[in-house]
Amino acid sequence: MLLETFTRRKPNEFEGDLSLKQWVSYSFPETIMDVVDAHLVTSTGNRSQKELDVVASILKVALDCCVESPSRRTNMKDVVGMLQKIKIQLLYSSTVLAIIYATMEKAFTSFLLTSLLLHYVMASSAMTKTNVTTDQLALFSLKSQIASDPFHFLEESWSFATSICHLVGVTCGSRHKRGNSLNLSNMALTGKIPCDLGNLTFLVSLDLGSNNFHGNLPQEMTHLRRLKFLDLSFNSFRGEIPSWFGFLYQLQVLNIGNNSFTGPIPSSFSNISKLEILNMKYNSIEGQTPKVIGSLLNLRELNLRGNKLIGSIPLSLSNASRFETLEISHNSLQGNIPEGIGNLHNMKVLSVQ
Repeated sequence: MLLETFTRRKPNEFEGDLSLKQWVSYSFPETIMDVVDAHLVTSTGNRSQKELDVVASILKVALDCCVESPSRRTNMKDVVGMLQKIKIQLLYSSTVLAIIYATMEKAFTSFLLTSLLLHYVMASSAMTKTNVTTDQLALFSLKSQIASDPFHFLEESWSFATSICHLVGVTCGSRHKRGNSLNLSNMALTGKIPCDLGNLTFLVSLDLGSNNFHGNLPQEMTHLRRLKFLDLSFNSFRGEIPSWFGFLYQLQVLNIGNNSFTGPIPSSFSNISKLEILNMKYNSIEGQTPKVIGSLLNLRELNLRGNKLIGSIPLSLSNASRFETLEISHNSLQGNIPEGIGNLHNMKVLSVQ
């Protein structure tokens, strides 16, 4: 909005790969006045340093809002703060220098104040909408990565005209109206997980199980810090088991079984102290069963069946006193079963063949 206001140009006026943002960036900051609408500023000879500084400051804020990477883009709260600061400085300057500056200069200042106030009001009232839009963009980024939707679950029901809270598979929180649950399981979807999925920061539950998602998991998913339930089972994900799983501190259920994950189980799993169910069966996980698994005192179910684990069963597993299910068969484990496991009185299923 600020770029359009101060340049009097529309994004669709540019051809090829050139965008409004790029056009302004090329002139910033030395020749910034070359792209500003001539009706808004004084002539070159009468132009004050204050005028130059104010325009440069505002367009710098506008450019920061247009950064492509969501993680590097200035958030709306900071934008409002920066515009407020410019407005205060502008008010002070115009009061002190009103006697000196010409009428056109004061008119320019008045226009800026009006624009800043309008933007402040719009930004303040739109903060909630912006958050919802963030979720919407993340969801439709996921849709864009779906190569096959044979039953048309998303193709027919996911539309920008529909509130995210009414999209198939999406459930919203009653307070913030942000997406807190995404369940696309058993939809026969084929595709990849986009980085933008990490912007669904209010998600508590994410279930993509029993589809044909493939590729590596984007590291941006580490932003899903509210997740308690994560099911990615029965897909074709590959790559080493992400160590950033260990930063999802609220996880209670993690199911990545029946994929093509490789490598060892990261030691960072010791950070997921609330974990109750860990299912990693039928992958290509290598190395030894890490002792840190025994530090997960809330763990009730551990399934490592059908991997490439070696070595012995760590004695530390007997520390998880809530164990009900322990499946570690069909690996290359050696040695005896630790005696302490026999003292786990809640154990119902033990498979170590």
